Amino acid sequence: VVVDGHKRVQINVQMEHSPATGILNETQPAFIPLITVDEHGSITPDLADKLKSALLVPIQAMHVGFYLLCAFGALLVLSSVILQVKIVSNKYRQQEEDKEVLVPAEQTENKSGYISDNSQVPSKIA
Repeated sequence: VVVDGHKRVQINVQMEHSPATGILNETQPAFIPLITVDEHGSITPDLADKLKSALLVPIQAMHVGFYLLCAFGALLVLSSVILQVKIVSNKYRQQEEDKEVLVPAEQTENKSGYISDNSQVPSKIA
């Protein structure tokens, strides 16, 4: 990091001839520099390294954080898709199980193919 600074200031005075004084009668009106100041400053290598680390480290951290957050977001989307697929497949499996007819022990199938309830028939006929 190279940091140099220059400041230049110049103060000018307007020169015109005046009829009261005969000194400047033969000159053209012009601006003449009265004061000129030229200042220069530069940064030392140690301060340049500190400035570089103070400016570049947050930018690099921001880039790394961006990719980490993108990966985290993709992981969240992927996990939500997987969970949704599991929920849908469990509901489908449950619907398939509900379609199966489970016959209790008291109900049997008679010769005509109809299910009859034998729980009302006494086991012994007196």
